[in-house]
Amino acid sequence: MLGNPKKPVTILIDPQEVVTLANRYSTTQSMDTAADVWRAFFRSRPKSDPNEWDLLAAIAAIYDAGRVQGIREERRRRSQSNS
Repeated sequence: MLGNPKKPVTILIDPQEVVTLANRYSTTQSMDTAADVWRAFFRSRPKSDPNEWDLLAAIAAIYDAGRVQGIREERRRRSQSNS
């Protein structure tokens, strides 16, 4: 889990905005990355037939991967601008 579980992350994007942005900006590279996370997630699971919980957990993994990517990009940008 990212961050402190006792202090929930404030979500700054709603599901409809996610869909709008995905329809506008998704690339084959982002789809490949999501597919890689998806496959790695299910390889780590004992079941081969995912249930709803597993599907939601995989989607959360992809969401969290995007969040980490964004945080790291912003940190890199800030460190480069301070140099």
